[in-house]
Amino acid sequence: MRLRWLLFIVITFLSCSPANNELNNTAIQKESLALHPGEALFNAYCNSCHNDVAMEDARLAPPMLAIKQRYQNAYTDSTTFTKAIIDFVSHPTQEKALMSNALQKFNLMLPMEYPEQDLVQIADYIAKHTFKHPSDRPLTAPIDLESMTAMEKGQYFASSTKAVLGKQLMGKIHEDGTLGALAFCNLHAVHYTDSMSIKHHVAIKRVTDRARNAENKANLAEAEIIDTWKQVLSAGKKIEPLLESNADGSFNFYAPILTNAMCLQCHGTLDDIQPEVKNALQQLYPADHATGYGSGELRGIWSIHWP
Repeated sequence: MRLRWLLFIVITFLSCSPANNELNNTAIQKESLALHPGEALFNAYCNSCHNDVAMEDARLAPPMLAIKQRYQNAYTDSTTFTKAIIDFVSHPTQEKALMSNALQKFNLMLPMEYPEQDLVQIADYIAKHTFKHPSDRPLTAPIDLESMTAMEKGQYFASSTKAVLGKQLMGKIHEDGTLGALAFCNLHAVHYTDSMSIKHHVAIKRVTDRARNAENKANLAEAEIIDTWKQVLSAGKKIEPLLESNADGSFNFYAPILTNAMCLQCHGTLDDIQPEVKNALQQLYPADHATGYGSGELRGIWSIHWP
């Protein structure tokens, strides 16, 4: 009997030993580091507009932290929270909108035709992820280029140009539908990009390996980055912006341009694009190579150079 008690005490002691606790903590840490299945979907579908990096004048939509807080205040359990997120994203209306100030500033969100199972994962990720407040990020401080790192400058040049183009594009879609947005891109997109280059005193390009407009064709160096980043995406990994420092003290900055539901109205598969849009594309761009994309694919890159 005494031997049994001794064995019990020894086993109990060993199970509570620091070594075993360390193993258990390591397992917990590994589990906590595992990617949520909705993270990649959020990055592909939502982050381009709702990220917490863009400065206030470069935002296309309210940051996700603000959205999360407003929805959690209105919908206190996970089921109704998820249902409300899916309902609004799929069929946005002014009556459903919880953020009246954002509605005035950014206009009503366009409906996003994503699979419901993807939206469930995204809503669950939003509920569980700890988003940073925009004021915690250096790029949301008052604009002071001299205090920014080169990477921060590149991100600001790209995000502010994207915001200008995105706001104009979404406005045209709201006013005149996809055909209006297509006409805007044909006549004005390059000029808006050039105007932002002049504003920031840098060279800003949007380039791709599958060009619609010949002016947006990637050069060899840019095409190599696009090929590499496609491999990163195919491996299920997140693309990070790239900064190159040149011998003359200048910089090259590259950031991905990923497709979302709005892009696919003109860049999706030929079966998905509306007939009237398809006809307009054929008339405006007879040598078009920029269709056939799905959501979250690499459409092209921002290529920015400054001295």
